[in-house]
Amino acid sequence: MPLLASDVMDDSAVILNDVSRTLYSYTVQLPLLKFANRDLELLLINHGIPVTRERSASIDYTANSATITLPSDFLFPIKLFERADGSSDPWVPMIERDFESNTVNPQTTLTEWAFRDGNTINVVPCTVARDVQLLYERQIAVITSQSSSEEIVISRNYLAAKTAEYCARFIGRNEESANSIRDNESFRAQDALVRSFVLNEQGVRYRRPRFTTRRLEVR
Repeated sequence: MPLLASDVMDDSAVILNDVSRTLYSYTVQLPLLKFANRDLELLLINHGIPVTRERSASIDYTANSATITLPSDFLFPIKLFERADGSSDPWVPMIERDFESNTVNPQTTLTEWAFRDGNTINVVPCTVARDVQLLYERQIAVITSQSSSEEIVISRNYLAAKTAEYCARFIGRNEESANSIRDNESFRAQDALVRSFVLNEQGVRYRRPRFTTRRLEVR
């Protein structure tokens, strides 16, 4: 079943000892859940978890342009490739630079790129149209309401704990309670979430214990 924002906020209310959501309603919690969701995005990226990595469709590069058009969910680039416009040729890797070269000779390929100026992929202008493919880190689904779907289903415990922590800190103005939730719930849920992804990448699967146990032999 999909994980909804309301599911996370129900769990957060439990942590806050407000099961009926008398104080911490969906409306009250939602802005803090949005904060927690952005924390989740950074957590996944900072730990190199590939769930937020994306491969773009072919991007049209217009001749003589100094930048690459970016996908709407783009955060930052990993690798770029190019090939002839409209072709099915193999993609050719482009070279990442800190700054694009200062060249005066017209080029018929892009060859290199530089990510700078805030949120821009810069290239040395090419005299012909090209196709570009981008490997990049993307945003996770944005939360807009209690019925929004949370993209990362196994993040439920982490998001609930983080939302509860923020509610206690910024709405309840209770640093002691917020720090307690952080130390006892948020850190534990974060560690479990990261470990789950790491073990999955390593091909280690959780095995449930057997329903039966071996009886001790009576002597």
